[in-house]
Amino acid sequence: MNVYVETSDHAPLDKVTESELRKRIYNDLKKVVIGRKISDFAESPEPYEKILVDKPYLNVLDKDYMVQSVKWMFIAQTELKIWVTVKEWKRIVTPGSTS
Repeated sequence: MNVYVETSDHAPLDKVTESELRKRIYNDLKKVVIGRKISDFAESPEPYEKILVDKPYLNVLDKDYMVQSVKWMFIAQTELKIWVTVKEWKRIVTPGSTS
């Protein structure tokens, strides 16, 4: 499985941030993708997309990111390839919260 990450404003991420996001997204998908039949994915990719869309990834080199969309998901031979768009996510701090 290969994960590709780009930002919603097309500004390049630094390599360390991109690598960390790819790793975290890969690990989230790995739990549900590895070991499944390719036909399961091909018939219904939507549940896999729902795992990622609007999911926050916190404390990625002192910034938070959210997956904004899954641009492409496809299978090439036996390999799943996924392109996601992320945006920096600003948490709203409310009075009395510890964030």
